[in-house]
Amino acid sequence: MSFMLNALNGSIKAELVRFFNVIDDSYLSTKSVSTAAFCKARMKLSHQAFIELNDDLVQTFYKAGTIDKRQGHRLLAVDGSVTQLPISNELLEHFGKAHSHAAMPHVRLSQLYDV
Repeated sequence: MSFMLNALNGSIKAELVRFFNVIDDSYLSTKSVSTAAFCKARMKLSHQAFIELNDDLVQTFYKAGTIDKRQGHRLLAVDGSVTQLPISNELLEHFGKAHSHAAMPHVRLSQLYDV
């Protein structure tokens, strides 16, 4: 699951091979999961799992360390981007389009960083 949370450095198949080489250095393990099977299984993941993983990460971070301040203030940074979602009527209805002529739904992502 960890490589699904990181940026992909290559094709899904290459990432699967790299992942299985790390956890089990056998030839068989790299051939046991196809890209299609991985993508199909990934679609079944609940978004709630990622919310809970993030909550645990944030709680652990703030329990373990002290908050550094700059001139008495916390320093935070925000980054954002827009990304396309797969074409589906449900996603189009919920998120809409970036432009009226766009075929795919788009969403704006924002991330707050504690620098």
